[in-house]
Amino acid sequence: MKINKKTEKVNKRSLTFLPHLGQRIIKTSIAVFLCLLIHYVADFEGMMLQSCITAIICVQPYFKDTKNFAINRGIGTLIGAVWGLLSLLLFRQIPFIADHILLTYLMISIGVLIVIYTTVAIRLSDAAGLAAITFLCIVIGINTTDSPIIITLSRLLDTFIGIIVALLVNVIHLPKVYEENKVFFLRLNDLVANRLSEISSANLIALNRLSNDGAKISLISPWAPAHILSQIEDLHIKTPSIVMDGVAIYDINNRKYIKIDQIDYEDANFLCHTLKDMNLGYCVYAVRNNTTLIYRQGNLNEAEQIELDKLESSDLRNLHEIRSNLLCKDN
Repeated sequence: MKINKKTEKVNKRSLTFLPHLGQRIIKTSIAVFLCLLIHYVADFEGMMLQSCITAIICVQPYFKDTKNFAINRGIGTLIGAVWGLLSLLLFRQIPFIADHILLTYLMISIGVLIVIYTTVAIRLSDAAGLAAITFLCIVIGINTTDSPIIITLSRLLDTFIGIIVALLVNVIHLPKVYEENKVFFLRLNDLVANRLSEISSANLIALNRLSNDGAKISLISPWAPAHILSQIEDLHIKTPSIVMDGVAIYDINNRKYIKIDQIDYEDANFLCHTLKDMNLGYCVYAVRNNTTLIYRQGNLNEAEQIELDKLESSDLRNLHEIRSNLLCKDN
């Protein structure tokens, strides 16, 4: 069997490919080291593991994300600590629970349920994990001779060490080479299945990494700007995008059109009548005050109606359905 040498070379290269060592990986490693160092230098007899776990969770690719995560995690930690303290007090008041290991495990599991439900109830579901971890770190040490309050405060301190370290580390900007001369044109419909889908997390991270390195990224979309805004909410790009199959150039950051190629009213009116005579449905895009109005003519099939219902629920879209006699005049 003859093997193409070029293909063999590509296959070998793909097998030896290693992922990019991003700043988040490096910063997370630094944060863990600092947490361990703080415990060592301060001779703090706490749980180094909890500080490190907190730092790993709170370090994010961007500082604004870390700040939001840290606030949520801080509140979640307090929730876990409060329920942990109440559980310790319950165990101390009812020794029968602590004397039966299976009953203790059952109570701890119920406590985790309560902690997670509390965070979800106050719309802090992102903090549920760390809240549960804090709770477990408190109640699993119920056999200690320390008072419940001391145990709780110690675990709180462990967690807040990790949060503060993560905040400080993410402020640091590691040196990197900016690729300002590169421009990437990406077709949005190659990144998403349809105009109602969202870009995957992996693609968002890769694109944001390119953007942070100075590369200019311009999206090419067959859809209106509102679709881009809903799909790239977490994508940090500054270069204007090409929308509606090249009809317009749109500035995503400032939410305004830079250039629009419009069709004359007479031509639009003639085209509307032609499509109507052919019994074909169509959409007309009208831009007014940097807002795209989508006018639909013709009956909707089941799939189109489902899509329309989804679009109408978005605050980024203005949808108007009008009949042909309002759009295409006979005179």
